[in-house]
Amino acid sequence: MSETQLKVTGTFQVSDSDGNGHTITEYTLFRRTTTADMSYSDGKGEEIKEYKLGNGAPVKKISETEFEIVSSGDKLRLSK
Repeated sequence: MSETQLKVTGTFQVSDSDGNGHTITEYTLFRRTTTADMSYSDGKGEEIKEYKLGNGAPVKKISETEFEIVSSGDKLRLSK
């Protein structure tokens, strides 16, 4: 049996070009497979991550310090 679970694994404070603050939440998809003899998780394999603004809008990670709002193309940078 195999199941997937999306868990919150981080939050980031970012700013847009006008200086407005936003929060991005990072979600990581975890997969778990169970057989009759064993159970394992792929936590050390390739991680699938999703990012969303507080209002649920999807965000794409561009670099370690920059994100892009998918619907508008607006850029967001990590706040210092």
